This record gives sequence, C-alpha cells and structure tokens, in this order.
Amino acid sequence: GVVTNGIYDMWWHGGLRPAPYYHNQIGILTEAARVNIASPVFIDFDELIGRRGIPSTQERYINFTDVWEGGEWHSRDIAKYEEETLRSIIEVSVKYRKDFINRFYDRNVDAIEKGQTEPPYGYIFNIDRNDRSKLLWLMEVLNFQGIELYITKDTINIGDDIFPANSFIVLSSQPQRPNVLALLSKQEYPPRFVYPDGPPEPPYDIVSWNLIQQMSLEAKQLGQPLPEYIEENLIKIKPSSNLNLLLNNKDNLKNRRINFLNKLNDNGIDLTGKVVGHASEGGGYIFSPANDNYAVVINRLREKGYNDIYFTAYRVRYEDKVFPVNTCVVSYSKELHNNLESLAKELSINFYAISGIDQLTLKKASKKKVALYESYNENYPTGWLQFVLDAFEFKYSIVHNKDIKEGNLNSKYDLILFGSESYEDIMNGRDADRYLDEYAGGIGKEGLNNVKDFLINGGKLLLIDEASDLAIKGLKVPVKNILDNVSESEFYCPGSILNMHIEDLNNNLFAGYSNENIFAYFKFSPTFELLDDKNIDVLATWPQNPDDILASGWILGEDLISGKSAILDVKYGEGDIIMTAFDAVHRGQPHVTFKLLFNAILNKIK
Repeated sequence: GVVTNGIYDMWWHGGLRPAPYYHNQIGILTEAARVNIASPVFIDFDELIGRRGIPSTQERYINFTDVWEGGEWHSRDIAKYEEETLRSIIEVSVKYRKDFINRFYDRNVDAIEKGQTEPPYGYIFNIDRNDRSKLLWLMEVLNFQGIELYITKDTINIGDDIFPANSFIVLSSQPQRPNVLALLSKQEYPPRFVYPDGPPEPPYDIVSWNLIQQMSLEAKQLGQPLPEYIEENLIKIKPSSNLNLLLNNKDNLKNRRINFLNKLNDNGIDLTGKVVGHASEGGGYIFSPANDNYAVVINRLREKGYNDIYFTAYRVRYEDKVFPVNTCVVSYSKELHNNLESLAKELSINFYAISGIDQLTLKKASKKKVALYESYNENYPTGWLQFVLDAFEFKYSIVHNKDIKEGNLNSKYDLILFGSESYEDIMNGRDADRYLDEYAGGIGKEGLNNVKDFLINGGKLLLIDEASDLAIKGLKVPVKNILDNVSESEFYCPGSILNMHIEDLNNNLFAGYSNENIFAYFKFSPTFELLDDKNIDVLATWPQNPDDILASGWILGEDLISGKSAILDVKYGEGDIIMTAFDAVHRGQPHVTFKLLFNAILNKIK
C-alpha cells in the first residue's frame, strides 16, 4: 500500500533522507518491500502488519487510502515503484520549480541571519593544539561539502585564549549553519520510551556523530560574534567545487588531501610539514605517531625499500622537545632526506634529524603479514575496516571462509583482523538453502580449530566489537560479555560516543596517544568482565563514575558498565588476542581510535 505522513524521526545526520535537511535541501528516501534475492515472494493479506504510525495495514485511513490486497511481489514491482516515484518527483520539481528555488533561498538567508544573532557563532581550532592530519582531514571534509572556512593571518586573542596564525575558524553565519552545528556540536539525544517506564523507543539510526569528539580535536565554541578587527584578520577559504572533482575523477582521499593543501597554498597558507636538519651515517630521523599519517609514512617508506624503522622504548629528547615512548625512528639512508621532504609536504608531518640512534633503545616496527576476514554476510563494519586500511595505505590480504578452513594460517599470516560481526554469522554464515555452496556457511568448527592453532603457534587476532564473541564463545577465553542477554530496559546505547580510560600509555597499542582519557564509539557493543585474570591484561576501561561515561548521545543503564573493561589483551598459547568493546572504525569516522588498529599492525603486541 501507499502511506503518506509516515513517522520517521529527524534526529540522525546521515543517509539520503535526513542529511539534505542540514543543507537546506529536500531529502527523499524510497523504500520497497524486498523479494527473495531476485525471486518473487507471496505475502498473504493476513500477514500484513502496521508500521510508521499506521495501526494496521489491513484497514484504510486518511493517510493510507490504497490498501494492498496481498499476493505475489516481484523485483519488477520494485523497479516499477521506483520509476513511478522518480517520474512524480521530476513532475513536481518542474511544476513548482520557482517555489522550490525561492524556499531554498529563504532557508539559506535565515541560516546566515541566525548565525549573526544566535549562539554558537562558530568554532575555532588552534593549529598548534591539534593533530594536523586529523584537523586538515576535517577541514577538507567540511570544505568539500560546501562549508566556508576561515584562517587567521596572525595571532589573535579571544577571551583568555591565544590562537596562533593559521588557526581554523568555522563560523555558523553561513548558508550551511545547520550542517556546521550538527557536525561540530555535541549531541544530547532526548531519552524516548515506548511507554512510561517501558523499553526505549529505537531511534531511526545512531544518536551521536559529532566529528570534533570522534576525531579527538580541540575547539573553542564562540559564544559571541567575532569583533570586526578579527574578521579583518581572516583569510576566507571558499567551498570546494564538488562537481569538478567528481567530473575529473579525482574524488579519492589522497587527491582530495593534496588539492586542499594546494588550495591553502594558493591563499598564502603553508601547512605542510618540514624536515628539520640533515641526518648522516649512524643517525636517522624521528617523527611522532601522534600524527595519524605516521602510518602512511611507514607504509610509503617500506614501499620504497626502507625497512629500518623503529619505535623508541623510552622518551627521546630533541633540543627543547621531548618525544614520548613509542616515537618513530627511521635510520639514515641515501635519498631518505628527499623522500621525507616529499612526505612532509603532502602529509603535514614533521621529521627531525638525530645522530647516534645506536645509543637509543629501539624496537623494530613490525612488518606483519595481515589478513582481513570477510564473510559473505554483507557485513558493512568489515567494509569500513577496509576503507580505513586503504586510506592509510596498508597492505593486507582478504580471507574468506574457505581460506580459514584450509588451515596452515601461520605460514601465511601474522595477524588476522575481524571486523564487528556476530559469532553466529562468523561461524554459520549464509543459509545453504538460499545460496550457492561457495557463499553459504561460515568458518564452522573446522575454521575455529584452525584459528585456535594459529594462536597457539604465535599468531595474533584483533577482534573488533561484536567479533570479540569469537574469543568468548568460540575459543572459551575466561571473559564474560556482561551485556549479553541484558534487556534493553536495563541497558541501551544505540550509537553514542563514550569516554574511555587507557590504563598504560606506554603500552605499544597506544603509541601516539598523549592523554589517558579518549573517546570510543559504542553501538550495541559488548563490555568485558574477567572470570580469570591470568594471562589477560586490561588495557582500557570505561570510567568508574557512571556519570562520566557518556560523552555525546544517549545511554541507559551506564552503571552496568562503569569501571568495566573496554580493551583486553588475552595471551593464548604463544599468540595474542586483542578484544575491543567498541567499533574502532565505525563508518570511517572515529579517527580517535584508528591508531589502535595501526599500532596492532605496526607495533609489537606486548
């Protein structure tokens, strides 16, 4: 049937329906009943149920006048439905063209005027207090989708805060004000329940997504309009032309990054990195893993044959700077300086020449053979894991069920990654009655035994979020997911940003982190409790005080997870299992936890 005014919440900033609203545009989402892959299905009239504000789809209502009588539903019906929808959109767009354009114009003017009279008036990012790789990534993303940016020409004062030249400002007085506030502000989702004291009412999708927290950036929210003398001291960076980039087939992350830096250079702004000094025989260069692009540097250098790359075991002093444990070092080699200059320019990372690296206590960076498990369950977290690995230029192999079942894993891989996926899906996979043998089933008991042998013989596993059940239920590690079988009335967190505490910053997994308190993305995730602490290290926990757990979004029953484990390192035979109680790469957005993935690959697991 056809329903009008069906009820969807307007909270989430994402998808083709709600995201355009934040751009003062019209968002349309079409949904059609599915079929059995491409085979028709038969739905009896008595099977129809009510949804989206319609009590029953077997009865007519004022907004549901065309009741479907049941019967066969084909893939051609879906195609016809979509074609009719598209034709009606085109017809309405032509008929009311001027009206749509005028309303779009009015909405943009309203956004500009609100930004001049209502707080917040914008955000300012101190260039010296933020990781440049993350900050430039965020600014490029904002600029790419049509947001105006400003950069300070000289040092400015706002209240008691001093911001050096080249600090970024995003003002809310611009057409995309709703988009600016949605992407940069903390979300506080209003708790909603099906009925008083009843279960939570599920949101359409996640409830928090702000990029400042997900990218672990520091920004000052402007509570007052900028004085005129400061506005005169700003360089305006106009929005990118999305269409030209797409038409020229340049819409990839590397080219977008280079194009953005070139755009800044055209405006007289140089935010490239530097190579300080010249190393000689017996020396090398140090660089900080605090900059996420350290992973790209290591991967690029290895591609060029530079294999003498290390992490420091202790702090290193360089003139007036002190580099922490797990700072990166690459030993001197011919042409290295020129290669580093090229990397510094593109990746906005600094390198410092040092002498006598043989006097330092160094740990060689791991050169693991990495495998990423990919099931046939359309598991999008694994896709996002691939996206992040590709974006930071890691080399890895994709393994499927048959590869795990073949065994002899230690001869092929050192580390196997599992994106967030349920134990049942990993073990059992697709239904053999509906799918070809090649795509049916999971790793099964045979594959699980091979994973066990892989660990016993020194292999490493990184199990992200739900995949941790592979260790708990499959490998029987002495760990309990305390949220397993807990009702939604007791605990509920449908996609929020939580605070997490790192137990030991010197642990190799946390190379590049300078603060023990970071953010993590939690969406119906597990939380760990140790049944036996032998051979298990707790690497990170949720805050002891329940009131300190939620950073943005909505959580119910947070006292259940307070003080509990969020990252574990489980010794298993000669190997290790790293388990995370959150999705470290959720939709490619929480850059704050990307380094956990990078370090698991590039650094030794203690």
